[in-house]
Amino acid sequence: MEGKNQLTVLEFLNSSRNKLESKGIDESRIIAELLLCDVIGCDRMKLYLDFERPLSKDELETLNSLLERKLNDAPLQFIQEKAYFYGYEFYVDRNVLIPRPETENLVELILGHILASQKKSIEILEVGTGSGNIPIAMAKELDKHKISYIINSIDVSKEAIEVAKQNQIKHGPYNGVLNFHCKSIFDIPALKKNVDYIVSNPPYVSADRYEKLSPDVKEFEPEVSLTDGFDGLTFFRKLTDLIKPESVKCELFSEIGYGQKESINQILLDGGITNVRFINDYADIPRIVHVSK
Repeated sequence: MEGKNQLTVLEFLNSSRNKLESKGIDESRIIAELLLCDVIGCDRMKLYLDFERPLSKDELETLNSLLERKLNDAPLQFIQEKAYFYGYEFYVDRNVLIPRPETENLVELILGHILASQKKSIEILEVGTGSGNIPIAMAKELDKHKISYIINSIDVSKEAIEVAKQNQIKHGPYNGVLNFHCKSIFDIPALKKNVDYIVSNPPYVSADRYEKLSPDVKEFEPEVSLTDGFDGLTFFRKLTDLIKPESVKCELFSEIGYGQKESINQILLDGGITNVRFINDYADIPRIVHVSK
């Protein structure tokens, strides 16, 4: 029989918030609320109406286990095994990067370009798919506009491809073709001539900068998805090689790292590519490169 000294929702919320704050973790109350909502099975509004609800022994054990993981720097998305991107919920684990809100701008720009082109049928190559958030969000949005598509997404990690396929099933069906392949971009000698767009959020963190990443990133997200182990520009050199032939007419949209604008622009210029623009994020920092041919 449950004892009378069970913690209530409010008591756990307050105690967990204090523990998170003592570790210097931002948004400690929101994190505590979200953990409670997941375990209890309610939304945050219902949580506020159930402050005096006693927690069962099993619930408390689960909550303490999740809280301990957060206190040890685990990202909330990996604890909850979900992340939100472009209005869609994605399964995530330590085999993939956590989708960032800034990357939504990449999807927004490509969709805007496709709609402006008035094309009714397109083919897209996505490089470094991770959880599959970019191609799946694009496919669902293209479905809304009744645009036919073939999207081929690649990732060198077979574990990441498994996560992407899980998310593919979660958000299906699709009106177009969406494929995931375990493949390295460096094994692609040339681009198919009918590819209209390349989209990528590649590993652009340099080896030096990787060592300085915060523990919640470096110790939990896959290294292969973050850094090329060199100067952070290896993938941009390969992307340039793929699009520089005269026969290739596709558009390239790629996320870039902090301070890489000039280096990437020079790589493209050396490849004879001059129709380039850089798009800033909300902090007015160059975040996306768009190459048009």
